[in-house]
Amino acid sequence: MEEITKRISEIIEERGMTNAAFADAIDIKRPIISHILSGRNKPSLHVVLQILKSFEDIDPSWLLLGKQAQPQVVPRKEAVQPTENRVEDIISIPSLKSEKDHMPSTLLLIEGDEFRVIQKKS
Repeated sequence: MEEITKRISEIIEERGMTNAAFADAIDIKRPIISHILSGRNKPSLHVVLQILKSFEDIDPSWLLLGKQAQPQVVPRKEAVQPTENRVEDIISIPSLKSEKDHMPSTLLLIEGDEFRVIQKKS
């Protein structure tokens, strides 16, 4: 899991963001990102989904498994719509805040080089 932390650091560095700006951009509390980057905590599925939802040019296979090259940083307005291996192709990511303000049930399955994200529908 330390590998995913390195890739998160790489995203922050390549985009010229501070850790605080990155946390704000993905709508995560700043101490959570600080704890992940310091190695105190591992990134949760919620954090990974927030990164993928906020930065559409990030390849989920690269972020989770390090298997594909990181795409060049493209400004959000000009982001190219990916055609494969996107979480959105596997599931529809609803807003992570529901009427009752709780997380949807989410399961991440990783088998070898493949992964699937499964969310319980409300």
